[in-house]
Amino acid sequence: MDGESYLVAVSLENPKFKTKRGLKIGDTLGKVLQLYGKPSTVTNGSLLYSKNGLHLRIQWDTKTEKVDNIFIEYNMEKSVKQQRSADYVEEDAQPDPDLEPYTIQREQSFTTTLNGWGDVKFISTLKDEETNDLIHAKFFLEVNSDKNVENKILYEFPEFYGNNGKMIDRIKAVSFKDLNQDGRTDIVIIADYITGVNAHGIETLPVAGIYFQKKDNTYTTLPELDKSINQTGHNRTLQNVIQYVSKQRINVQ
Repeated sequence: MDGESYLVAVSLENPKFKTKRGLKIGDTLGKVLQLYGKPSTVTNGSLLYSKNGLHLRIQWDTKTEKVDNIFIEYNMEKSVKQQRSADYVEEDAQPDPDLEPYTIQREQSFTTTLNGWGDVKFISTLKDEETNDLIHAKFFLEVNSDKNVENKILYEFPEFYGNNGKMIDRIKAVSFKDLNQDGRTDIVIIADYITGVNAHGIETLPVAGIYFQKKDNTYTTLPELDKSINQTGHNRTLQNVIQYVSKQRINVQ
């Protein structure tokens, strides 16, 4: 930025790489606590250590209690502040006073018909999280009308799987399809998240998540299924996701 180069963050996803204290992918939760002690913040499947502006986020598999991602932030906040204005949103992104502080991603927002909702607008957005400056994806249903309608936002979708400790670069694809043959419309989302920066620009990887429609027409997620989709590499295209999920037995009430 302006002739200055600096390390933003490092994501360790292969056991051949270790942190300075020797932690690697596949180590146990006990090893984490032995090496780093008490964390600054604990959430489901994630430990955060913060000191002097540096942040170490360690994610683990909640079943095996083994580390599956190590994310080290060096200058993430600085980088986001410098580049937030243009680099991390689609060129056609537009603000919406009814959705502040979210920014609509027009290319991945659609008018559709959903069970129990009728004709609606599915709205894809990105938001800068105030707490950690990560850019997260958020999705809404809006009234499909150009007239002034009270309660324009009909529904806010649950947390997107791809937001888990990641900075979203863009929402890549959206598909509306009955994935588990229950007569209801499910929604597949694929986004790109930032893994680093090189001489050619931002490096990204895909991350997928699915919203399953329930009997009451609201939506839910299946985190273990989302995790499996992404860990097995069935997250690169909508066809990859749909084919993988079609082989699973999924029952959503």
